[in-house]
Amino acid sequence: LKSPHDTFGDSIRYFVEDRASHSRMLRDAGVRVPRIEVYDTGTLIHEFVEGNEIGAVLETATPEERESLLRQKEAIIRKCEERGLIFMDNHDGNFIVSDGGEVTLIDLDFIPRR
Repeated sequence: LKSPHDTFGDSIRYFVEDRASHSRMLRDAGVRVPRIEVYDTGTLIHEFVEGNEIGAVLETATPEERESLLRQKEAIIRKCEERGLIFMDNHDGNFIVSDGGEVTLIDLDFIPRR
């Protein structure tokens, strides 16, 4: 019988390993995700991504910029689905736009395996 501490520790290890796996999988597929800075059995730290939430950028974007940003966001979601991942937290705060107009997915906590 495991103690509650062991069960919690197992949950944290699974969570960290799962998110690191998703990050590698998506990066390999060409999805911009934060680079992993620290990864061990209980810790996962991603780089800070400079930019603004996609919703704020869309408010002032030209029609061409808007189309490009929305295409990038759709491509990210499609690539997740193509790899057996379902993006469950599709809100503007999880997509950061760099000054160069590139979209980065920053929240991998809500991407469970199908």
